[in-house]
Amino acid sequence: MYLLISLLPFILALLSIALFPLSLNHFWEKNRKKLLAAILLSVPIIFIRKFKVYTIFIDVVSNWEGLLTPPLPKGSKGKMNLIKRAGA
Repeated sequence: MYLLISLLPFILALLSIALFPLSLNHFWEKNRKKLLAAILLSVPIIFIRKFKVYTIFIDVVSNWEGLLTPPLPKGSKGKMNLIKRAGA
């Protein structure tokens, strides 16, 4: 899960490399502005690593299924579990 959180700035960096030259020609001409964009994209990862925010995020995401679906009645088995796991 932490890997997915770490990939988000990388994906945003790839998108900025692809889209900024097309949409923001003047901004993307200088290397300092490219460096600024890279630093801004790395700030969330530094924050997450420094303050261990990812543990809170992982707890929320791992319990997301319980937030979206009501708990199963006690003693229910088989199809009910399959339906819940499918997200219906």
